[in-house]
Amino acid sequence: MTTPRMPDHAALLRVLAPRRAAPTVLATIEAYVERLLVFLDGAAADPAAPVTFQTAVVKATANALTRHRFYTWAYNSAYRVSPRGAIDIRVPLAGGGHTVVRGADRLTLREVAATLAAAGTAGAPDDDLDRLAAEHPFMGRLSAGLHTVVAAGLRLSGRAEEHLWKTLSVTHGTFTIAHIGDVGLTAPGAPIRAPSILELGVGNPFPRETVRGGAVTLRRCVTLTARLDHRMTDVAQAAAFMGDVAAALNDPEGGLGPAG
Repeated sequence: MTTPRMPDHAALLRVLAPRRAAPTVLATIEAYVERLLVFLDGAAADPAAPVTFQTAVVKATANALTRHRFYTWAYNSAYRVSPRGAIDIRVPLAGGGHTVVRGADRLTLREVAATLAAAGTAGAPDDDLDRLAAEHPFMGRLSAGLHTVVAAGLRLSGRAEEHLWKTLSVTHGTFTIAHIGDVGLTAPGAPIRAPSILELGVGNPFPRETVRGGAVTLRRCVTLTARLDHRMTDVAQAAAFMGDVAAALNDPEGGLGPAG
């Protein structure tokens, strides 16, 4: 039996709600992942649900969010937030689109891997208008002028927009990781998309020259990049969050288990 896909409320909001400019800040830190890569190489292989670098990043992020729950709240870009109880991580898929790993803080690495594997590479289209036309057929039949009329009507209805915000985290999760994948990026900077206060970009591992014991050595690093709305959070809070993600990645045996 096929489960019907829920409408994409985020797409509705982005197309129909007023555009709001936000003062955004980009913050980056580097995390050493040598121990993590060794850990992943030594993990028992499961072809059906492999534990990958992406799996570890999702798990490290979920565990860090247990200490920074504010970043899981839904935010409407206008000083209004709605607390959320779950830690549901929205993750990009290799073939395009996204999936949501629900309750990621309570899952084991194997369970996160199984969730990602089950999602496969089939994702929803990322273009708002295409997605709206597919999930709300009446929208595809409206002209550009009527789009404007419908948008104005929704803006007049605070109840309709509030409903969209309340249901957004159900369809899109409570936190978004913007990039994990082998596409050559080392320091990705993601936009802030509804309903996020902060989005996290994770680059590919790369070699970094460091001095250890008076000698120059190469260590494997990843760059964590946060784009945040400065009206709701600041760089110090973002740095503390990213530091917890980095600590979990650097200590896979102790930092990547179920948080609760």
